[in-house]
Amino acid sequence: MEDIEFLESIEAEVLRMGGGVKKGSIAKWELEAAQEIRVSIRPPRQLSSTELFTLRKLDPGEYRLMLIAVPRKAEGNGANDRINHLGYSVHDDISALKDKT
Repeated sequence: MEDIEFLESIEAEVLRMGGGVKKGSIAKWELEAAQEIRVSIRPPRQLSSTELFTLRKLDPGEYRLMLIAVPRKAEGNGANDRINHLGYSVHDDISALKDKT
C-alpha cells in the first residue's frame, strides 16, 4: 500500500505543476520476454520515432510503470527546481526515488 501512496503523491505534484501522468503495470513474464522497457515519441505525421530512454537490467518481477511529463517552466520556476524541492531529480532512477520516501 505504501507504493500506491508514493505514486499518488508524485501524480498529485505533477498535475499541480501542469503536467501529465500515465500509469500502467508490467508483468514478470513480459519483462522476462522483452528484457527492457523503451520509451519513445512519434509525431503524428512521422513514421519513425525518437527513443527517449531505455530501462535495462531490471530484476525479473512485477513493476508499476509511471510516465510523467513536467513542463519545463512552471509559475516562473524551472520544473527541475520544483521537483528537487520534493527531494529528487528527474534523472534519478525509480529505485533511488522509492528509497527517499
